[in-house]
Amino acid sequence: SRCSEAVEGLHPQCHPSLAMWSSVAMAAVAYAAWWALRRKWRRGPGPDEVVVVTGCDSGFGLGIVRALLRDTGSCVVAGAVTDGGLRRLRELGPRVTAVEMDVTRDDHVDRAFRDVEASGKALAGVVNNAGVGVYGWAEIMPLERFEANLQVNLLGAVRVTKRALPLLRQSRGRLVTMGSLGGRVPSAFGSAYVPTKAALASFQDCVRQEVYRFGVRCSLVEPGFFATGMLHSAAETGRAASSAAASGGEDAALAAAYGSYAEKMKRTEGAVTATEKLNGGERGCEWVVGSVIDALTAVFPRTRYLCGVDANLLCLLHPFIPDFVWDIAQTYLV
Repeated sequence: SRCSEAVEGLHPQCHPSLAMWSSVAMAAVAYAAWWALRRKWRRGPGPDEVVVVTGCDSGFGLGIVRALLRDTGSCVVAGAVTDGGLRRLRELGPRVTAVEMDVTRDDHVDRAFRDVEASGKALAGVVNNAGVGVYGWAEIMPLERFEANLQVNLLGAVRVTKRALPLLRQSRGRLVTMGSLGGRVPSAFGSAYVPTKAALASFQDCVRQEVYRFGVRCSLVEPGFFATGMLHSAAETGRAASSAAASGGEDAALAAAYGSYAEKMKRTEGAVTATEKLNGGERGCEWVVGSVIDALTAVFPRTRYLCGVDANLLCLLHPFIPDFVWDIAQTYLV
């Protein structure tokens, strides 16, 4: 009959596109439900646990410590390298143990974790946040600046991670590392900084796979440009390094070939400041801090947290942009 033919005509087997879109809709609903449940499932850390955070003088590190005090019951061992940073941490209250921690020094890192062991508390998590940056052209930038970035951004995190892993295996804790958009999307003028973040991301991936069997969960947080003050500090370091290279007898033709460092830095600062505003200005840092807290407290943490409008947009588009287009943009537009 015509009715039976009409019903049969609606059968998914007769309409593969209907079956496909039904499957897509079901998958979307299942993913949304999983995402909602995942946001609700939380674990500690509690009063009998401690979290170690490096690089807490200001910026993300200080914000992470404050968020841990606000959102969890844990104690915090917070590392800093400046007197002002240590003072700010001590003012946060008795749950914070402020320690001088230069991540390039074995004795500083070891002392921080001895404090954890002496407390008798379980190590709930470690946040590798310490980092430095510098801007400049590879040909002109002194080799010492490359080495300094590697020592802090990569080897410092390796040093902290190696010291933490025995305790994290015992507690089935969390390892959270602060990466960067630069680790995924390299850019000119960042040749001393960007490679360290790419290497750090690879290191984190390797460790994550090695310790998964022990119940240790590892997350990489990859921010774009946020208003932490790091840009201006990096700019000053780069200016000093470039000036030192020039006074040390560097070929003046190099400076003429690449152009004025001050002018390039001014354009870079302008572009970065605009991006910081796009990411919410000073309040935008909560995006990154919240991602770290999620990585420490979610029952099912994500392995990567991409933070920032710029980071999400560039990582979406970058695979489809031909290299020559990216090269032209980096040469003439930034």
